[in-house]
Amino acid sequence: MAKLESSFKNMALVLCGIAVFAAGSLGLVYDLTLDPIKAADLAKQEAAVREVAPNFNNEPIKEKYFLLSPEGDSLACFPAKKDGKLTGVAIESFSKKGFHGEIRVMVGLDPQGRIVNYNVIKHAETPGLGSKNGRMV
Repeated sequence: MAKLESSFKNMALVLCGIAVFAAGSLGLVYDLTLDPIKAADLAKQEAAVREVAPNFNNEPIKEKYFLLSPEGDSLACFPAKKDGKLTGVAIESFSKKGFHGEIRVMVGLDPQGRIVNYNVIKHAETPGLGSKNGRMV
């Protein structure tokens, strides 16, 4: 195979070919990982609801509803029921005031509105800071 002449045109064509290959590869990897990432996020959400909500035997994820906050954002609410009777609710909330972005938490409330437990779901803060979970009963 003959060596290509080192010209601007040839260098630009090779660079464009590499860029197209890289973009196609990234798109393919994105498509392949999209469903597993969504499944992992759903599993993490279900685990957070199980951890913070009072004793329940229903499927709170399937009964999810949204509340509108005064700022115009919506909060996801997951009702926890035991034999059809409401035992509490898990609310997924967030703050945009984190140093490195949004902080998402799951807060469990009993029927009287008292906080039962909480779980930090997602943050981009310094590892180990702000991620500790605790029981407040």
